[in-house]
Amino acid sequence: MKTQKQQWEFCKLVLNGIKVHKPKILREGGCTYNCYIIYMGQPEVEFLQLANIEDKDFMNFNPFYRAMRLLGEAEWELISVQHGSNMGGCVLDDNVIAFFKRLCRDNRAAHEPWINISEDKVNWFKKD
Repeated sequence: MKTQKQQWEFCKLVLNGIKVHKPKILREGGCTYNCYIIYMGQPEVEFLQLANIEDKDFMNFNPFYRAMRLLGEAEWELISVQHGSNMGGCVLDDNVIAFFKRLCRDNRAAHEPWINISEDKVNWFKKD
């Protein structure tokens, strides 16, 4: 009896920039980030921007860590993490890529369910 091979879909979560903003008159300080997910499913690759470093609104959480947890809730399994480093060999907190995989399912796109970092939840319905 021939067994069918398991089919996997993959995604990568990328954080490649943190900008710290000092407090100014009438405005508290905070951080902006550049963070996104690339879903590598069949038949297409999809890009989801989670945070943009040029945003004017500061975030009170790191979107990378929140997205890692939400991807786990959405059945994605962490398989590898890659950190950038500077000339001194130190690990940089603002340059990291996490690679995930999960089993393919019929009638589910790689980007489903939707990761919603601002509401801190996984949306288990299709996006309109």
